[in-house]
Amino acid sequence: MNAKRHATEASAEELDQVATARAEVLRLATVERDWSARRRRLAGELGERERTSGDEVLSAALEGEGEPMARNLAGQIAGMRAELETIDRTVDAARRRREAAIPAVFTAEAAQLRRQAAALTAEADGREPKTRELLAAIEAWEGCPYTPAQPNRGNQAFGGQVPGAMQVVYVPTPKTLALRNSAAVLERQAVEAERRTGVRNGSVTGRDLEAIEEAVFSDPLRMGPSIADVEAWMDAARDAETTRRSRFRADQLGAVEFTLAWSDGVVRPDQSTPASTFRAERPASA
Repeated sequence: MNAKRHATEASAEELDQVATARAEVLRLATVERDWSARRRRLAGELGERERTSGDEVLSAALEGEGEPMARNLAGQIAGMRAELETIDRTVDAARRRREAAIPAVFTAEAAQLRRQAAALTAEADGREPKTRELLAAIEAWEGCPYTPAQPNRGNQAFGGQVPGAMQVVYVPTPKTLALRNSAAVLERQAVEAERRTGVRNGSVTGRDLEAIEEAVFSDPLRMGPSIADVEAWMDAARDAETTRRSRFRADQLGAVEFTLAWSDGVVRPDQSTPASTFRAERPASA
């Protein structure tokens, strides 16, 4: 009883280790995504500030306050650029730490499986002496060896063929052997878990940038491309699709979906394309 309680407590502890490892990966993925969104907002604000700065300084200069306004705007723009660089480094650090944290999840899962296998093996080891004692006693009593029951083959015709319809025969497995078999399965699963690595290839489909990003981050254990790279690809893909769709009338156009593919965490432009559906095959100029 004490051994079983100890195994249960250890199993609960390792379940916590798996959950903790997964939570760390998710936490880093959340930081990466949130700070990438923050970067996108700040980049937009910076672009707007740079576009309007000339007019603002000119208006101030006409009032005799051009130099103070220029210095103020220059400081703001420089600060925003510095903040963007810091955000880029933060996102990059989150990606690197997430990739490094992913193997810990598989290690924790392997340890959990091995703990379960060890508990089953220990239970089988505990049963083995009693099983041998009981078998020895009945063999001595009956004067012949005893083994687990074999299938009842019924009446067999010539050549070993069983006449009639196929029959499924259930043969009970001795409990001690079943425990060892289950332990072996868990051990194989532990080995497979240890061999796992974070997925760095994949593809997702969505109708806009938000849907693509949601799909890329749907599995924190998968290392997709950075959001900055996704945004750059999406901008180029939308521009190309806008040009292509300009050859058609509005009533000819259907929905468009973007497919983003990546390999080793890097966008594959040759495999990442927008896919449009059209209500007509010929462009308006045809």
